[in-house]
Order: sequence, then C-alpha cells, then structure tokens
Amino acid sequence: PAGDAVAVAVGAVVGALLRHSVSDFATHRGLSPWHIAAVNVAGSTALGSLAAAPGLDPRTRSLLGVGFCGAFTTFSTFSVDVVKLVESGRYASALGYVAVNNVGSIGGAYVGMRLLPLALKALPSKGLGPLGRATSGRGSRSRGAGGGRSSGDGGGGE
Repeated sequence: PAGDAVAVAVGAVVGALLRHSVSDFATHRGLSPWHIAAVNVAGSTALGSLAAAPGLDPRTRSLLGVGFCGAFTTFSTFSVDVVKLVESGRYASALGYVAVNNVGSIGGAYVGMRLLPLALKALPSKGLGPLGRATSGRGSRSRGAGGGRSSGDGGGGE
C-alpha cells in the first residue's frame, strides 16, 4: 500500500541524511573510511533491536528497518572503501576494515537482539504491554500487530 511506501521513504530520507551528516563530520576530521564501519555497526545494532522488538506493527518495522536502517547503513560504500585501501597497498588496513565491519556488524546485530528483550523484561509491567502500550487485559503481554518477532529486514543498505 501507498502508506507503507511513504513510511519506507520517510525512514530512508532520515537515515540517508544522518549517514551524510556522519560522513561529512568524519571526512573533515580525517576519520574516513572508519566512520562507515561505525555507521554499519550502529545500524546493525539498531536493526537487531528492531528485530527483537515485540508488538511493532509492520509499517513501523518498514519505516525503521527497510527505510532508516537500510539507508543509514551501507554495504556499497564499505565495498568501495575496501577496494581503495587494497589499490593503495594498505592491505593490513583493508583486512582490519573488513574484520571490523563484518564482525562488528554481526556482533552488533546479536547484541541488539539480546539487549532489547533484557531491557524490556527489566521494565515494570503494571498493565503495560510491549514497548509500554496499554493492554486490553490485566497485565497481558499481547504480541500486537505483526505477530511479534520479525526478520527486521533492513534492505541491506544498498
């Protein structure tokens, strides 16, 4: 539906603008290309949390996962950065960059998927359902729209 496309587009605009801002900030301070690793790890952690978040409706998942996280993270820029490092003879940097991006992003997704449920369990559940929404029954923990866990598809960032 059109509403889903709009949600993805809005999330993508925000994610792309944030990545652009981070890139601009990092480039002017000589932090390239490592800021892309930080963006990818942060985005993977956010997407992992989103995948573990109960009760989110599909449109919210699309806005945040496909839209925001998909536009914020970037596999294509990471790939070009690796090629540039190799072509300039900086093999150790290229290898470290690949390791940080891959291990860090997978680790970030894992941490996000494990920390959010722990944080939600630590919150008092006085008649509130997932993410603080009021429930229809006394203290019930309904899954809400979307049926609970999702793959949290972030679109891969490109």
